[in-house]
Amino acid sequence: MELTLLTELPGGAMGEVSFARPAADGGFPDDLLDRLRPFLPLFGAAFARLWSRQAPGLSAAKPERTLEDFARNSLSPREAEIVQMILKGHSSLSISLTLGIALPTVKSHRKNAYAKLGISTQQQLFNAFLQWQSKAR
Repeated sequence: MELTLLTELPGGAMGEVSFARPAADGGFPDDLLDRLRPFLPLFGAAFARLWSRQAPGLSAAKPERTLEDFARNSLSPREAEIVQMILKGHSSLSISLTLGIALPTVKSHRKNAYAKLGISTQQQLFNAFLQWQSKAR
């Protein structure tokens, strides 16, 4: 089972920390979740501080504008939306929760988008985006 702590950052980005525990061990008991809750504000503040220290050339406004056009002609609108969210740092689980769609649906769109882009990993997606972005300038 997976437990994901999410915090919203400026520019639509998300900060995320995930914990995994075998389902056979019972996942995450309620008392453990109750002990983690007080740390959520600290987690959010830490991510916000890290985000505010990003390099000036990495402002959220620049990539946000170009994300909308990345692979627009190759992907369906939903695939493009999911690719944009991946590039913003969302996990499949976060995308599922944000868009209100089932996790298998996210994974299906993600798989189809990767196939259309001729890639198979998230790292290849980031590289394809960076190469596309550098050619646009």
